Order: sequence, then structure tokens, then C-alpha cells
Amino acid sequence: MRIALFTLSFATALLRGQSLELQTGEIVAGQIVAVTEASVTVATGYPEVENKTLAREALAPRSWLQVLQSRASATDGKAHLALATTAEQLGLPGHALAELQTAARLDASLRAEVDRRIAALRSSVAAELLTSARDAAAAGRHGEARLTAKVITERYADSPSAVGAREVIAAATKALRTAVPATSGAADAKAVAAAAELESKAERLATTTGGGIGPTVQETRKREQAVKLLERALTAVESTGGDDAASVRQRLRDKLRDQYLALATNLLQRRSLDRATEYNGMACALDPEHGGCHHLQDQIVQARLTFGY
Repeated sequence: MRIALFTLSFATALLRGQSLELQTGEIVAGQIVAVTEASVTVATGYPEVENKTLAREALAPRSWLQVLQSRASATDGKAHLALATTAEQLGLPGHALAELQTAARLDASLRAEVDRRIAALRSSVAAELLTSARDAAAAGRHGEARLTAKVITERYADSPSAVGAREVIAAATKALRTAVPATSGAADAKAVAAAAELESKAERLATTTGGGIGPTVQETRKREQAVKLLERALTAVESTGGDDAASVRQRLRDKLRDQYLALATNLLQRRSLDRATEYNGMACALDPEHGGCHHLQDQIVQARLTFGY
């Protein structure tokens, strides 16, 4: 899409102040003052007061799309249809779907084309998710495979990929059932005591996280440490016989599931989507029917469609 040089008035620029993310992760905050087909110029006030020109290639895909959206007509359906095409090219299907709906709302004559493109895009997204689910299953990450496939059957049930997704769910569910280790031998009081001590340490770590607007790096590390302690505790009693061990084992599995979910949520907030998916899948492996896992996976997928990560 060809973009002519576009200079905003000072008043309009103030209304269109933006934070643009670069491919390096750096954030540039200021007002957009000029746009060409290859760059954007931003009037910044920090750390330097300057007009900073950024090449299109330097911007994260979502930020370049934001630049284009900031100068698109609010009443021209065809302009938003063009934005949808750009969003697809940038690997941002969530934005593409939103722009398609906007285009049809603004211009009813575009409805047929919009419906066709939405159906094709949804089918493409479902196919990509199915590939991810199958890859996870092949790597032995059955919890992740099941969760990803469930998103297809719940969000994209009308797509051709839904059939394959149901097959993945069935296979992953079977694999998760057989993955639970069998208990053997007599009760081991030392193992139970060791697990309880590790559990107590994990609890202390977990209770020192949270309380801020968003997760910090330190909080993420504490969550990770708590998870490792609970994993060690569960390993200590995983195959130990006796009623006491069975009770401790179930309690630890529940706590570990909850900590996996908390860590996955933390990582989602930090946009570390691959690791969020990993830990959420581990939570699902412990409790395949837990609703929190399925809800979180849906959020992770939506984040991928929006941010393109």
C-alpha cells in the first residue's frame, strides 16, 4: 500500500501521541509528525527532545500498523479494507479481522468481500493452530497439544481443522491419563516430610509475589523458584505408597497446577508467550479438565493473533 508523505498539524499530533515499539524491544514515545511509505518521524521528549525518524523495518509490526491506523479515515471503509490487507501481511490476523469488520460496518457494499476474507482468515488461523497442536503432541507436550486443539474446537468449530483438532484432543487425553506414575512400595515417612518442607518453602516464595500493577522480573523468578520446589516435592512422593503420601501427592499436584497457572499468567502479561504456553500446558498435564487452563490458553492465542509473536 503506497503512502504519500503526511504531515500532521501540531494540535492533531498531540491527539495522536503514541508509544512505538521497535524490533529491538525499545519503546519510542512521542507525537507522530510525519509518515512516508518507508519511515515515520516522531517528536520525542525523552530521553532527548528531537524529531526522530524511524525506518519502517525498525518498527515492530504492530507499531507500524498503529502508525497507518493513526492516519486512516474514520469513515472510509475501503481504507480499513486496505489496513486489513496490511495487517495480514504483517502477520497480525487479530488486527486484520478487526479491520475487516470495521470496513463492512462503514461500507455495506464491502460485506460480501469482507465475509469471504474473514472465512479464509479464520480457516488459516485454525490450520496454523492445528499445526502447533500436532507439533506439541509430537514433542510429548500433551497438555499444550490438548489446550491448543481445544481453542480450535471452541473458537473455530466451523473450520476444516476442527476434525483434526478433535483427534489431537482424544490422543492427548489418552496420553495424559497413562502418564500418571503408579505408586508402589510401603509408605515413606521421610519422603513425605521432605516434600512438606519443600512445600513450605514454595509457599513462602509464592506469598511474596504480586501486589504491583504488573509482574516484575523478580516476581517472575520467585514464581519459577516456587515451581521448582513444588516439582521436587512432588517427585519425592510421586511413587510412594500409603494414605499420607496419597493425600500429600494430590495436594502438591493441585498447588503445582495453580503455580504453573500463576507463572503462565505472569509470563503472558510480560508477553513471553512461548513460555506462557509451556507452563500452561504443564498445568493442563496435571489437571486436563481445569477450566483455568483452557481460559488462559484462549488468552494466549488471542495475544499471539494481536501481537504477532
